[in-house]
Amino acid sequence: WLNEIPRERVLIETDHPNEQTKLSYETCLDKTYVHVAQILHIEYEELLEQVMKNGSVFTDAAFAGQ
Repeated sequence: WLNEIPRERVLIETDHPNEQTKLSYETCLDKTYVHVAQILHIEYEELLEQVMKNGSVFTDAAFAGQ
């Protein structure tokens, strides 16, 4: 089902803290990106760039209508 989501709509989050593994937030997020990139058959960097672009609608004043 993940392959059916348009790339321009993909955002990634993680449940942190992970009490069982004691991983840092950055490590949990990085592992999530690696796993999603593998599922989508794309490079990690490509996924990271796309998610950052997609997330800019929440931080860019032009998108927020300000």
